[in-house]
Amino acid sequence: AGAPALAAAANEHTRVVAYDPQADSPAAILAQARDALAGQTAASIGLATHGQPGSFALTEGITVSAGSLATPEAATFWQGLAAMLGEHGRIDLSRAEGVLALDQRSWAAALPRFS
Repeated sequence: AGAPALAAAANEHTRVVAYDPQADSPAAILAQARDALAGQTAASIGLATHGQPGSFALTEGITVSAGSLATPEAATFWQGLAAMLGEHGRIDLSRAEGVLALDQRSWAAALPRFS
C-alpha cells in the first residue's frame, strides 16, 4: 500500500505527491504540492496519513488535532494548502501513510478559508 498503490488507483485528473513524514517539513510538503499543481488550483486536496482517533500525524514531529491547529506552523501550513484550492475546493483527511493527493475535478462543499 502507500503512495505507489494510490498513484496506480488515481484517475488522470489526480496528482499524487508522496512525502516522507519523518524527513519533510510542512513547508516542503507545500512546495511539493505547488509543484504538482503547476500553477493550477485543486478541486480537493486529500491528506492520507497515520494518527490516533481525533488527530493525525502530518510529519514525525507534528500531530494535527483541534488543539494544535492554532500554532503558527500549523496555521501557515493550512493557509498555504487552502490557497491552492479552487473557489469551492475542499481538504479531505484520512489516516493511512504519508501521501498527499490533489484532485482537480471532484468538487464538493466549500471549505471556509483560514484568515
